[in-house]
Amino acid sequence: MKQQHKQTTNSLTPSKRLNSSSSTVKLPTLTKRIYQALSPEFSKYEVLLEATPSRKVGGFVISRSFEGKNQMERQQRIWQLLEKTLKHKELDRIVGILTFTPAERQFILTE
Repeated sequence: MKQQHKQTTNSLTPSKRLNSSSSTVKLPTLTKRIYQALSPEFSKYEVLLEATPSRKVGGFVISRSFEGKNQMERQQRIWQLLEKTLKHKELDRIVGILTFTPAERQFILTE
């Protein structure tokens, strides 16, 4: 009986295993690094990030600098900044970052 109890206390729960892995990127660290990667061109007020239930990060960048640019150009700029700063395993944890101008954001929120 004591052996079983000892095994149980030494075994890690799935969440502890996930957090103890050296290859796991912690969410607060990842969001901070994404903000840092985007900070050369976007203020912290233009970048909105949130964690997903699957422990990934997604969000929005709302900026006047997107005016006159199509979605492809906007995404290319976002990902250039991210790829310059983040490691491959961190990039894999980003589910998507949508881009809007302030006017587009207003339109979407009022619909």
